[in-house]
Amino acid sequence: ILANFDPDRIAFEDYAYSAKHSAHQIGEVGGLLRLALLDYGRPWRRYAPDHIKSFAAHNSKAEKSEMIDACRRRWGIDWSFLIPPGTKREEAAGDAADATGIAFFLRSEMLVRAGTLQLADLHEMERRSFIKTSKHFEENLLARPFAGEGRSKA
Repeated sequence: ILANFDPDRIAFEDYAYSAKHSAHQIGEVGGLLRLALLDYGRPWRRYAPDHIKSFAAHNSKAEKSEMIDACRRRWGIDWSFLIPPGTKREEAAGDAADATGIAFFLRSEMLVRAGTLQLADLHEMERRSFIKTSKHFEENLLARPFAGEGRSKA
């Protein structure tokens, strides 16, 4: 996938530290992803789940349905076709909405860093996504470098 699209920057959702879903397996896959990205030679960034939700849905505790609605409302992208007919199972659509939020979050970060988008022009919850800190992220997003910054492509 990386070779086909050759992105300049890569972003993905960080672990939900409070989740209890097969933590060891998730950690192994996440570690392999990080190693592969370093080998690929492109800078990458991980966004905390609540930062993604704050940015996309303007609610740090947004549910899958709210993320799906935010994609439709904000960016005109409707992932509801991924919800199986006759069910309320939103996992695939919610995951696609999360990925969409990450993509627009990364795009906005790059525009802010380039000076073509000002934090003051963003919705308050979007601004918070950029300046929020936590025990896992002691510096705000804009103070943190991308992982692998300055490495050449393998």
